[in-house]
Amino acid sequence: QQAGADLEKPQELMAGLNLLATTDLGYFQQHHQADIFRLKGTILAALKDTENAHQALSTSLMLWKNSAEAWLAWGTLCDESWDLTNTLPPPQQPGMMPQAVTPQIYLLEYAVHALLQGVRLGSAGARALIPRLLHLLSFDNDGPSAAILQAAAAAAMGTIGSWANVVGGTMERSGAFELPSWVWVGWLPQLLASLLRREAPVMKRLLGQMAADLPQALFYPLRSLLMALRESAYRTGHEVKGREGQLLQLQGVAERAKERHAHAMEAVQALGIDPKDAVMQQGATNETVLALQKAQAELHQAEGEYSQLHNAIKSMQQTRVMEMTAFEGGREANDLIAQYHPAINAALSVIVSELQSRFSPRQEERLLAVVNALLHRCYKVPWSAQAEVPPALCKELAGVCKACFTDGDKAPSSSAVQGGAGASGTGGRHRSGLAATMREEFVADMNPESPSFPTTLGALMDHLKQWRAKLLSELEDRMPTVLRLEEEAPGLRELALGDVEMPGVYSVLLGGGDPPPWVVPQPAPAPGSNGQVPPQPHSDGAVLLESIGATVAIVRRQGAAYRRLALHGSDGRTRHMIIQQSQSWQQATVDERLLQLQRAFNRLLDAHPQPRARALGWYVPVVVPVFPSTRLLEEDPSFASYGEAYDVNCMRYGREADTAIVYFKKRCAQPGTGAVNAADVHAVALRQAAYNEVCERIVSENVFSQYIYKTLPSCNHLWVFKKTFCTQMSLSGLLCAMLLLGGRAPNKILFAKDTGRVLQAELMPVYNEKGMLERIEAVPFRLTRNMFTFFTAFGVEGVFVTAMVNAAQALLAKGGNVQHVAALMFRDDIANWSARRSPAKQSLVGHIKGEMLKVLVAANTRKALDRLRAVAPQVSDDGQAIAHGLLAQPEARSPVAGGAQELVEAAMAAKHLCRMEPAWHPWF
Repeated sequence: QQAGADLEKPQELMAGLNLLATTDLGYFQQHHQADIFRLKGTILAALKDTENAHQALSTSLMLWKNSAEAWLAWGTLCDESWDLTNTLPPPQQPGMMPQAVTPQIYLLEYAVHALLQGVRLGSAGARALIPRLLHLLSFDNDGPSAAILQAAAAAAMGTIGSWANVVGGTMERSGAFELPSWVWVGWLPQLLASLLRREAPVMKRLLGQMAADLPQALFYPLRSLLMALRESAYRTGHEVKGREGQLLQLQGVAERAKERHAHAMEAVQALGIDPKDAVMQQGATNETVLALQKAQAELHQAEGEYSQLHNAIKSMQQTRVMEMTAFEGGREANDLIAQYHPAINAALSVIVSELQSRFSPRQEERLLAVVNALLHRCYKVPWSAQAEVPPALCKELAGVCKACFTDGDKAPSSSAVQGGAGASGTGGRHRSGLAATMREEFVADMNPESPSFPTTLGALMDHLKQWRAKLLSELEDRMPTVLRLEEEAPGLRELALGDVEMPGVYSVLLGGGDPPPWVVPQPAPAPGSNGQVPPQPHSDGAVLLESIGATVAIVRRQGAAYRRLALHGSDGRTRHMIIQQSQSWQQATVDERLLQLQRAFNRLLDAHPQPRARALGWYVPVVVPVFPSTRLLEEDPSFASYGEAYDVNCMRYGREADTAIVYFKKRCAQPGTGAVNAADVHAVALRQAAYNEVCERIVSENVFSQYIYKTLPSCNHLWVFKKTFCTQMSLSGLLCAMLLLGGRAPNKILFAKDTGRVLQAELMPVYNEKGMLERIEAVPFRLTRNMFTFFTAFGVEGVFVTAMVNAAQALLAKGGNVQHVAALMFRDDIANWSARRSPAKQSLVGHIKGEMLKVLVAANTRKALDRLRAVAPQVSDDGQAIAHGLLAQPEARSPVAGGAQELVEAAMAAKHLCRMEPAWHPWF
């Protein structure tokens, strides 16, 4: 215990080492002796004595090979040594192999083997390093120097095997495929993403094992990925066929350009002029020479266009092959689910099919969402209301008019048409006539080619607001607020659920969480035993899906319409899930990665005493992917958007919700052009003056406070809500500052009225052209004047800042895995960003090479952790100081929460808030 305490203090390491060196081992049993050598090796590793640390840890494992802590310590040491020696030294002479290659390979093998042994023996710390294992499998399994390393290793040992499979081969030899499946469920999104990478063979085996053991944990995300891969491969193939026709046309153009170029060269040669000199001649007046120069330029242009298109087609063909290969690998796992669990597979297939096809928004609901999106686009356009409609917006409106009310729309159900009264047939006939009439009117108003199309941006916004009011009135009159499940989805109502588990029941494992309650890990094996594998989960204690609620609620929020189901579990709880549609697969996977990252962060917060005492933790709802564009999202009926408080206040005083936006853009518009600029100093001063006027005349600082005061029943509820909401917004601000996340408009911040928990919707990291995270907003996170007024200065200083500092300190605590989890998130996110920029539209395969991707992942992870360290309290080398510069001169000291206070000041500064988009509502 004393040596372990000394290990936490850098200045006491030598004292702890001397204590262990003078200990008489004869008084201890064998497994205690092994633990003493483990502590000795850990202290030596902290003192940078790597060689002796390896010897001490190997002695510990020789004394007790079933010590999970010793395996973990040795694996961590080998991994750190691998990182330090991973850079190959340049050869002394051309053709010579670099030195110290073989130790590198074995360090990597030892690290992988030791970590897997720690997982096998039940070490939670080793399970937390599975992200590091997956990172090694992705980037260090092969590389640009693979041939050099393989040749050097073969020359040294002769039996080292293929370098290109060193991590995968070590995993197989170390029994990675014999570990319980729940160990890998926590990183299932990364396993599925790896099907599109070189480590796909290893992932196929893991997914096959999971299909046999935990089919319901794998079914939903695997089914969604398969559908996305099939759709993407089909679109890519269709696009390749279209571009091949363009390639033939360009080939003909290039051939004709070659003929003209050849004729021009012959004509120049006939005049006795060297064609090379004629091409390079400047200011030529001879028509024959000019013709040659023109033909040369046309030939270069035609060949360039042909080469560019040919390379794009080749890249798309490679993408399609990779997508189809990944599809085949995923389908093998899906076939195993159907083979081993036919009843469960049939029931889950029915559920997925019904959720996808039966709960789509109606025509009017989709049109209302489009109108709200167009109105929001008008707010974001950097032009005042008196300016003309921008051409880009006109083009978008033309596409909307063409797409609205297509013949392939799903017919409305009877419950939606009759509105709770009247015959379904009459409602259906009236509904069809209404849709046709509305189409004609909408096209007449919104089509840019129509003579009645608005000429100014303000008139267009007025038309859109009229359509929004009209659609809302029609929906309120003709659609009920609650639908009947037996009419909307009779297949779900009549389905025999049997052993179907509650969707998302395995989400507690995401991010490396502890096993579910029905998994009872066996205690550590006794000294001298061979160790046992923890048991597999069984369904005796699993939460089963007993039934689905008889009613389906309609949730309308910011123009979008969702359906909310009530799922009744065998544990007596009812979980409310909304069905989100019209979301791209790329956006959905980004949300899943960030939610998984927050779950992993919550695990680190729980392990630290300060956040645990304050009950800090991100609220992470259950997300179940159903289809590439459909998912289930856990959301309690008490959730509301932050923008709802502003809308209620505007309705109370009879004011348009966009009054502040229109006024701000009008005050910031340049005379004559109507453009709203935020670049130069004069424009910033003008925006700040307009921002101050909006705050003084239009939007009060007490809007949100009044809304909460009138919503909550008592002062006790108010105090609990205020504290929880403040800590949740603080953690959200820390995440936004760390990953440079923006776009926190009021309608994208959801909070629970009963608990104060916060859900940030549609988070999306933004990368620049170089693949690095980029800040696109002037503020680090949202902390506006209405929030500050509600929290009060005491809440911001005592709760908001404290929670942010404690969370940052916990994430960076010794022994955590924040860098590995962040690196794994960046690996998939940068690959996703690369896929969106690929020649094949909506492709799922990134085109960044492995070595470049590794560099970008390392750089983004390092920058993100640096931003996190800027918030956390600084600790000096001797471990005595906690505050920023506490050991420095008194005038150079800064408070413990100095980094967090700087972020808060930047988020609340008027000079930064005025630079935000008006649709962001910086005054609210």
